[in-house]
Parts: sequence; C-alpha cells; structure tokens
Amino acid sequence: MPEKHPEAPRQSFLGDIGVVWARRKELWKLRPADKLGFGSAVVITCAASYIQIQIAVLLGDFFDRVLKLGNQPAALTNFVTKALALLAIYYVFKESLQLLWRWLVTRTAARIESEMTVRLVGHLLKIDLGALATERIGSLYGRILGNVAGFRLRTDLAS
Repeated sequence: MPEKHPEAPRQSFLGDIGVVWARRKELWKLRPADKLGFGSAVVITCAASYIQIQIAVLLGDFFDRVLKLGNQPAALTNFVTKALALLAIYYVFKESLQLLWRWLVTRTAARIESEMTVRLVGHLLKIDLGALATERIGSLYGRILGNVAGFRLRTDLAS
C-alpha cells in the first residue's frame, strides 16, 4: 500500500518572501541575460498593475462625469466617445504588456532549462557508464527531466 505523504502546510505571504530570500544566492548565479529577463518581467508586471489601476480610476471618473453631463447630450456624446476610446487603449496596452511578460518569462525559463539539461547530460557523460548499464533509458531520461524541472520550479517560485 503506498505511503501517504502529509500535505505541506500553507505558507503565508511572509513565508513566500522567506522562500525567495532563501533562494537569492541560487538566482544570483544565473547568467546576466536571465537576470535581465526576470527583472524586466517584474517591471512589466508593475506597469500592467499601474494600468489596471488607471482603468478603475477612469471608470470612476467616467460615471461621475456622465452624471454631471446628463442633461447636455452633445457634450455627453463627445465625452463618452473619448472615454471609451481611452479605455480601449488602456485595455489593449495592458493585455499587450501581459503577453510580453508571458513571452519573456517563458523564454527565460526555457533557456535556463535547456542550459541545465545540457550541463546535466554533460555530467552524465563524464561518469562511468557501467554504473548506468542496469538502468533503463526511460528511467534515466525521467530522472534528468525531473531534476531539471525541479531546478526550474525553484527558480520560478523565486521569481
């Protein structure tokens, strides 16, 4: 009968920050291009969050001005047209930033994963192949991918 592993306790926000802080030395060893990729992703996330806040402010201002201009149809039409155009621009820009963020993080993580796979396979080629003769190829492949995926998960959690 398989053993049941106890579930890990949920961590608080401060616990998540502690995990990131504990992994800082590991992330510092990344290549400068990878650090730049993750740093740019943080800046893009901040910009997208700022735009999201501006959308909420614009909607609040929109309703306030519509109430004030309720009895002036020409001014109301002009304002609504401009406000909806600005709202559409904000949404398109925010979604474009989120698409750029997703591409940047995926590209950086894939580059790290491929580099780690090459390093791991290079290390395996240096050891005695007789020690690996009893293992099946699928088992070795699974172990390689598992180790690289574990490293990638740690870097994703810290970023």
